[in-house]
Amino acid sequence: MIIRSRYGLISLILTMLIGLAVFFGSMPTRAQSGGAEQAVAIAAAHPAFAPLLDSQPGWKGGAYFTHNAFAIWRVDFWDTSGESLGWAHVNLEKGLVYSWESYYRLSDAQKQIGQKAVADFIRGSAEVKTMLGDLDLDEIYIEYNPEWNVWFGWSYQQGTTIEFRVQFGDESRLSYTQPTLLGVSFPDVISYPEWLEGQKADAITVAFTSAEIAGKVRAHEGWRAEAVSTDEGVFVITFKAGDQVIGTVTVNLTERTILESQMP
Repeated sequence: MIIRSRYGLISLILTMLIGLAVFFGSMPTRAQSGGAEQAVAIAAAHPAFAPLLDSQPGWKGGAYFTHNAFAIWRVDFWDTSGESLGWAHVNLEKGLVYSWESYYRLSDAQKQIGQKAVADFIRGSAEVKTMLGDLDLDEIYIEYNPEWNVWFGWSYQQGTTIEFRVQFGDESRLSYTQPTLLGVSFPDVISYPEWLEGQKADAITVAFTSAEIAGKVRAHEGWRAEAVSTDEGVFVITFKAGDQVIGTVTVNLTERTILESQMP
């Protein structure tokens, strides 16, 4: 009986301790209570957000304590229409913004300032000149992607569309003193798989320039063609109808000639 009583008492004490731990664990700490406003204020003062929020009268912010191991608060901002202006991860004790994304929707006036800075940079870039030589870049169409914080410029030169990607390293997205050229690309250039499929289709077209080949293939209902590249510019085309091989044709696509034909 005594042993049972001791175990019962121990069990009761453990139950009470667990209950107290759950109760106090669910209560906000001093750092958490009232911390939402402080977290929003820290994020709002950050250079990534301050100019943005100044340009958005009536903006709102919300925050919650994540309870993760690093005492992080999640802060979100949005405009009067409910559109997101960005988010931040904040540590109150250190007063630091660990990471963020800010989504700028520039006014027409702000956009024009950025466009001029981008155009001036592209025109004066030694890197662009090394890549493309001396070009007349008087006409550059420029747009801004706020989610990527990247400016895109397009210019049509010598029958080719050129795309420039520029990003500024300034803390404020409304400042344009530290430009970096992220790359120069050509939107009209397709991927290798797309190019190869086009080459195969072109090789089949060359094979069909032979009236004899075209006639024998088209005599089979439901025919299909499979082209394989065997050498640079050389394709072997196999024509089939179901599992039956109709014949093969070897094409030099560079010369646009039929090198060999085996059509029974």
